[in-house]
Amino acid sequence: MKKPYRFKGEKNKRQIKTASRPGECVSVDHLESSQAGFVAQMKGKLTKQRYKAGMVFVDHFSRLRYIHLMSSLTSNETVEGKIAFE
Repeated sequence: MKKPYRFKGEKNKRQIKTASRPGECVSVDHLESSQAGFVAQMKGKLTKQRYKAGMVFVDHFSRLRYIHLMSSLTSNETVEGKIAFE
């Protein structure tokens, strides 16, 4: 008997942790875009900077979602994203 390509048995099911207060459990993921995005600018000299990556934070208690845009996936920008979320 063949199983579907994306078959998930009972043993592979995992429960998402339920949090009892904000900030207790936060999921984080990095993403990198193949197409760079513009940096928002209100006035001044035009820039050649582009967003190429981002971090997505989701708080399990409040379902708060925060997206931090980054120019690259360096450790410095990752730490800046974490501080911005906190």
